[in-house]
Amino acid sequence: MNKKILFLLLFLTPAVFPQLGDFLFKTSGNELYLQMYGETVDPFAPFDAKNSIQKVKKITKPVITDKKLTVNATPVDFKIFKSSVKGLASFTIYYSEKKENYLIHLKFENANSFKNLQSFIGTLFEEVKVKNGPEGLSYRKGTYMYDLTGTGTKAPGDVTILTDSRPGKNEAFIGIIADPASYQSCVDFNYPKIEVDLKAMSEQKIFEYYNNMASELYELVVVAQEYYKKPKTQNGGGNSFEGFIIPENMKQTQNCVFGIDAITTGEIILTATTKLDIIGQDGKTPLKVRFVTRPDDMQPEVVN
Repeated sequence: MNKKILFLLLFLTPAVFPQLGDFLFKTSGNELYLQMYGETVDPFAPFDAKNSIQKVKKITKPVITDKKLTVNATPVDFKIFKSSVKGLASFTIYYSEKKENYLIHLKFENANSFKNLQSFIGTLFEEVKVKNGPEGLSYRKGTYMYDLTGTGTKAPGDVTILTDSRPGKNEAFIGIIADPASYQSCVDFNYPKIEVDLKAMSEQKIFEYYNNMASELYELVVVAQEYYKKPKTQNGGGNSFEGFIIPENMKQTQNCVFGIDAITTGEIILTATTKLDIIGQDGKTPLKVRFVTRPDDMQPEVVN
């Protein structure tokens, strides 16, 4: 049976996956691991640490070199570790100061394996907007626990993945610095040149949050319409939105805060502003949506 390389998400709860293959990424306890031939290794462990990648014996015999590379105009000592899983992927790991993991460069020989990686990171990493760069490059980031210096204590930090699906590429670069500029400043990394907006979400991600916020705001819209139609003798508006006050138990949810932008006899504009760290389309202020609400219809809109 031909064994294929698979990149899969393994949750904390026990799970069984048939034919896992010999090479995969997995997560556990908010840590990112690499599994090769059944051995779990920490891709961000120091070079000489227990369970670090060079301890795996079944990979192709590694080539290890020491080299001084220039990063951000500063000479840095690197230990470069090159190996591969035959017929599936080759990889190069750059350890800065010959110890701390800095960058992992993966080259896939198997196109399906690369697609599996893209699926994996699409689930676990948030997309970062690429402002300038050739088509076929995708940049994502996430926060995972790691111990770069071998202190024995893991702390949360940025993990970024750039995938390069341009013709003839099928490559990925995994690093521990959010801004790609540090990788691009060293020609030896062969890192594609891009500019990213680390604060701006992709349009698709904003749309997903917008849908969630609109769904929660819709419940308040229904309450306002009921108020409009209820007689004043029953504490309603008597065919008017004027006097409507957001009920105390509906002023906010876990995700957003609700408000009233404007109110007239026949129309009320209800808003939802995110409580999360989500910047809207202007790239400056929090994501905000609203419903222009009338007695029998409503119009959802993105304010920002």
